[in-house]
Amino acid sequence: MINVLIADDEYKICELINNLIQWEKYHMKVVGIALDGLDAIAFLENNDVDVIITDIRMPGYDGLDLIQKGKQCNPDISFIIISGYSQFEYAQKAVRLGVIDYLQKPVNQHELELSLERIYQNHLEKEQEKALAHKYEQGYYINEKNQQKKFFIDFLTSSPENDIDYQEEKVNSRYGYSFQHGYYQLMLVRIDGFDYKNKKEIEYIYEKAARILKFLLSDTCYELGYTIMDNQLVFILNFSKEAASVMPKKYEELMEYIKAHKEATCSLPATFGISRPFLTLKASLSAYNEAKQAVYQRIVSGNYCIFDGSRQHKNPGFFLELLQRLILSLEAAVESLNREEVLQVINDLKPAIEQASLSGYEILQLAQAFLNAYILNMQKNKVHISNEDSFFLHFSEDIQNCSLLSEIISLLQQHIIRLFDEYCEEKRNAELRPIQTAKDYIKNHISEAITLKDICTEINFNEAYFSSMFKKETGMNFSKYLIHARIEAAKDLLKSSDEKIETIARNVGYNDLKTFNKNFSRYTGLKPSEYRRLYG
Repeated sequence: MINVLIADDEYKICELINNLIQWEKYHMKVVGIALDGLDAIAFLENNDVDVIITDIRMPGYDGLDLIQKGKQCNPDISFIIISGYSQFEYAQKAVRLGVIDYLQKPVNQHELELSLERIYQNHLEKEQEKALAHKYEQGYYINEKNQQKKFFIDFLTSSPENDIDYQEEKVNSRYGYSFQHGYYQLMLVRIDGFDYKNKKEIEYIYEKAARILKFLLSDTCYELGYTIMDNQLVFILNFSKEAASVMPKKYEELMEYIKAHKEATCSLPATFGISRPFLTLKASLSAYNEAKQAVYQRIVSGNYCIFDGSRQHKNPGFFLELLQRLILSLEAAVESLNREEVLQVINDLKPAIEQASLSGYEILQLAQAFLNAYILNMQKNKVHISNEDSFFLHFSEDIQNCSLLSEIISLLQQHIIRLFDEYCEEKRNAELRPIQTAKDYIKNHISEAITLKDICTEINFNEAYFSSMFKKETGMNFSKYLIHARIEAAKDLLKSSDEKIETIARNVGYNDLKTFNKNFSRYTGLKPSEYRRLYG
């Protein structure tokens, strides 16, 4: 038997949970009730406990503390959190600590039973794995769940090698399904609003939704299976010809259930993408792509909707015309080095897309093509793109998780402005390079007679153009900068050496001491001797 401890600071809640469930059905029994966290820990230290159902907030230790302490006592304990708090932050913390489920008060019997069923199945699988491990040379047991997951990898990421592999009996034997001759359909469930880089969070949220949807669909289907792929929940449904006519209504009922019981998706918005029905598993891959593209329609129409593959393509000619127009506008803005104009071109994307009435899939394709064309333009201008190999890949991954047009525009801005700023920096550095070369030449030849012609010969620039550029960047003309550089060098020598002032004057390019003294006093307000006395 699986031993259960119920912990809640309200005794009535403990009694309600105890009396709500037919525990024998799940091979479980309630072995204790604790009214605060301290009692729960004390009970746990002196008794064998497999499952703890606990409130999130209690005196002594709260639910999250209890999980941490409980895991120290027994890492295999399964936890179910029951709370009056609906904030997703609590669920996130609970997921990180490894809870099986996070349910809201008042306790829903059906939700709790689904959680207990999952715990029982996990317990059963562990027992089966232990019992059957020695039968396999590899030393581990590939359970039914892993076999069925492999089906999705084999059928939805590539095509099997021959037609025999598509036959139901072959598939059933190989992957542990019970498919029958009839219709198939792919249903994708996309949940938005959480961190898609947190794999543990993804699994928790989608597994919770999957258990509920599977229960609600089971009476209509011969067979169904699911897995998590590409940050979404993927169902394959197998049903009779008669059931095919009622499936659209069934999907509507599922969405209404999700809307009414938002805790099923941790109060996060969901979207369904449905493929057209198909007769052979050979069509699984194309059906998957169709359903995946249908999910993108939430970008246009919002969440809590059901989309099929009928609104994926509009007018390819118009699409290309719009893309070309946008790229030309962006290239002109980049050429003028106007950051605000670049931002405006990207912001103008939103009304242009809305006016064009593009589908969600077309919007996604447009954004990717738009950025790709911009990257090619940067490469044409010989702009170095840091992490070039991963730049577009990361953008393509991030855009898949955008559920709003505004999010796509923001993502484009982020990536395009990053490249634009790098382009401007490189262009400015290229313009400043001859200025810096001139400054370095003056510094290294400070004791010599230096003319503008000498500098321009050194950097291979036209004298008039360089003189104008030099004044623009330094704020002074070349002759004034040269005097400034000589006086700065003299100041350093006056502070750091005991050489005669006449010698210092020669070392910074003055053969005439009178001219040196005159220029030094004009720039510093002090005679060289006074400067040495104050700062030397």
